[in-house]
Amino acid sequence: MTYKARAFAKVNLHLEVLNKRSDLYHNIFSLNASLDLFDRLTFKRLNISNKFKDVRITIHPEGGECADALSSIETEDNLITKAVKAYLSRVKKTGEISVSIEKNIPAGAGMGGGSSDAAAALRLLNNYFADSNESLSEHELLQIGFKIGADVPYCLNGGYALCEGIGEIIENIEGKLKYWVLIANCGIKINTSSAYKSLNRGTDSIYKKIEIEEKKAIIKEGIKKGNINSFKNILKNDFESTVFSDHPELKNLKQMIAEYEPEYTAMTGSGSSIIGLFKNKQKAKSAQKALNKKAKIIVTKFL
Repeated sequence: MTYKARAFAKVNLHLEVLNKRSDLYHNIFSLNASLDLFDRLTFKRLNISNKFKDVRITIHPEGGECADALSSIETEDNLITKAVKAYLSRVKKTGEISVSIEKNIPAGAGMGGGSSDAAAALRLLNNYFADSNESLSEHELLQIGFKIGADVPYCLNGGYALCEGIGEIIENIEGKLKYWVLIANCGIKINTSSAYKSLNRGTDSIYKKIEIEEKKAIIKEGIKKGNINSFKNILKNDFESTVFSDHPELKNLKQMIAEYEPEYTAMTGSGSSIIGLFKNKQKAKSAQKALNKKAKIIVTKFL
């Protein structure tokens, strides 16, 4: 049997970095949303056995708009590999696994491509073991995902969600934002660790707990109504100030998108993709046509 899954991209509609933790990670407050843009994962060979001494993984590019992104990632460094090894270690299995991937999510773009691929791999393995009643619980999957990367727990479920801690504390939100999402990426890779460091956060949170709770209430009500205009005045991305300082072309790209009058525009993650939300598909397509020479432009929707 062949196991296939879609790994959906995500964007941050809001991202605040609150403080540095004792473990040197940072606490955040983020609003994540899944897009109808995805990589396709296929387990073409899944030979699970205790006969092997270790886990053997091969990853094969199989086209896609961003197929070249895989060439710069060694198999052992790919989050898919880390996900597969972590899962099989948890269930005390070894084996040979061949994975093909159609890559459509830009890499290093603040869109969770690697994390979503890892989450999809975990889901596929869990489906495989469900046939023999050896699958892991949702809690166990989230635990494994958290060890792989801060965005992986969110990517396991996707949708609209408020994320706290380092991203592992997730509160899903009911609702739907009916907007066309323009994504502009000019290929700049931002080092996430350096981006956090540049914010120079201290150990005390920049907001009190009650302030965060007030923002959460406003955001949840806005998502429920399906209207970003009701809460966009509190949305921001803390990384924009330092990333735009280092890469003014990204600031210029955001300004160019703004000329087409989106409902909201921002950088996602620690960069470097810039998003614009449009109510009208034609306006989004007009912006795409005009900006195609400035960056790689994708127009999609929220899931």
